[in-house]
Amino acid sequence: MKRILLTLICSMFWLIPAMGQIKMTLSSKAELIPDDADAASYYRMTDINDNVCAIIKVVPDNPLSGQLVLNTKGGMVPVKSDEQARKNGEWWFWVSPTVTNIMFTCDGYTSTGWIGVSLKQGSVYTVGLSVESKVKIVKEFTGSGLVPVHLTVSPSDALVTYGESEDRTINSVRITDGYFDTFLAAGTYYFRVDNKYYKSYTANVKVDRGMEEIHVILEPIYNSLAILSEPSGAEVLLDGESLGVTPVSPNVKVLKGEHTLQYKKSDYYIARQTIVANGDGSVISVPLIKLDPQFGTIVLACEDKQATLIITDPSGKVMFRGKNGDEVKLNSKLDYRVESSRTSHISQSVGIIGSTIEGKRQTVRVEPPLPIYGELQLSSIPSRAEVYIDGVYSGTTLFGDRVLVGLHEVELRADGYIPQSFTVVIKEGQILSLEKKLTKMPGKPSTNKTTKVVPKEQKKPISTGSKLGAIGGVSIGYVPYFSRWSFGAMLGIAEESEVGLYAKFRSNFVIESSFYDKHKGESFDSSEENVNFSNPVFFESGKNIQKHWVLTAGGVFPLFDFFPLSVYVGVGYGAMKNYWKKLEGDYVYITNLSRRGISADLGFILFFEDMAYMNIGVTTTRGYADIDFGVGFCF
Repeated sequence: MKRILLTLICSMFWLIPAMGQIKMTLSSKAELIPDDADAASYYRMTDINDNVCAIIKVVPDNPLSGQLVLNTKGGMVPVKSDEQARKNGEWWFWVSPTVTNIMFTCDGYTSTGWIGVSLKQGSVYTVGLSVESKVKIVKEFTGSGLVPVHLTVSPSDALVTYGESEDRTINSVRITDGYFDTFLAAGTYYFRVDNKYYKSYTANVKVDRGMEEIHVILEPIYNSLAILSEPSGAEVLLDGESLGVTPVSPNVKVLKGEHTLQYKKSDYYIARQTIVANGDGSVISVPLIKLDPQFGTIVLACEDKQATLIITDPSGKVMFRGKNGDEVKLNSKLDYRVESSRTSHISQSVGIIGSTIEGKRQTVRVEPPLPIYGELQLSSIPSRAEVYIDGVYSGTTLFGDRVLVGLHEVELRADGYIPQSFTVVIKEGQILSLEKKLTKMPGKPSTNKTTKVVPKEQKKPISTGSKLGAIGGVSIGYVPYFSRWSFGAMLGIAEESEVGLYAKFRSNFVIESSFYDKHKGESFDSSEENVNFSNPVFFESGKNIQKHWVLTAGGVFPLFDFFPLSVYVGVGYGAMKNYWKKLEGDYVYITNLSRRGISADLGFILFFEDMAYMNIGVTTTRGYADIDFGVGFCF
């Protein structure tokens, strides 16, 4: 279709009659340009009276085929040579400030006519020049007919420039589809095809009827880059210009020559590389660069598991607040202090020198905080009342023992009496002595029964309710196939000689959204791809994450009358999901190495005098099994 339209246009041009001179008019007056940056780079000129010349820049809206001449009235008109006066499609003239009128002429064009000007020394002015288009066709080739010219260009994106010669071009056309078409009168023309990443093509082409299509294949002067880093995700700058983050795909082009690559990533030192592009169009795989870490990883350790561990920088700013076992990444250019803190305790601390942990993973141990005690002495009427401090059974009255300083809730309980609660404030090194009188419950007549004596070593009061009691404790699981741990809790109602119930939940508390987007993430069956964790073709070796959770419930059944061993059996629902990390940094869901569905429990519980218990068993989820171990208390 494009070629048909060109042919029709060509037929129309055969009807164009010969014309006279082309019209050329001034489209604007001389306008002052304050502080023109371009003109400032050229040297000053003066007229014969040593007056500094003004500069007039003439900007045609279409190219001229001849030399533009400035005519003046008034002072002298020094003008540079033709080559220097014409710059980037503009015509520059150095004019004496005494000039009062100017006019422009050009061979083959009408003159612009005189216009008045008022010029200042050393100032720059611009003048717009309106020139009719298709100057060369009308002027030189009218009546001889137009010839269609076709070029195919590879690559498809290029700038095609053509004209009488390199210095006298008619037009420049940007193409994006690889095709250039135009009409020209018969004759010889200069053609140039440009693309930033290819060597320019130049040729003098004879245009005549019946000429064949011209095929232009540009010679490359670039290379494509494939860039990786370890770790990935580093920003790459090529000669100071950002290319994105690694991995950088091979569609990044660089011109022939030497270039500098710079890698930047948070918590790593800046790295640099020099590459040399030979310009043959090939892909250069830049050698893998390993970034040096500017951080270290510490694992916090403290014997007091309830203590809060606080990390501060040299300015005293809190960088982290956590517990025993937490991992923290720290900048190795700073020094830090780790403090163990707990209410009613004296804090302990240890220093960390940043340079000693750079690029390492170290355990930092801090001494547990030291408790601060006072003493509490309690007596009651009646005596032998049970004493609970902050909800924990602590003995009976008369009571006397060390208690941590601070505010505490105390409760006294006695059979047949209303429990009494009160608050005490314990101070360091002081003894707080209190006597409390309990009130009898309404309708409870006093009796002469002998008070039951609680053995001194007993830390739990004798139950007066149902045989069944509550059990609760921690539950720890281990999945041998993935070598992963999970943690949770087991709760229930059971006793060593009674049938009971339980519920149990465990998880490794991995949050999928922190590394895997369900809407954009990929998944596949690894057995079909014949890959594994150690195969570097698709995945980073050993970079896999598992998400595991299971919730079960069932019954607890005693096995023997003479031994406190029970079996627990239950069912529930669970999931074991496996993700592998690709070289690009994204995680992929592995369907054949993942399970979710019905789970089953089977295990044993050993009771210790209705005070504590220990359980061990196995939990399965669609063929994947994990070992379960737990301990807890009976209430």
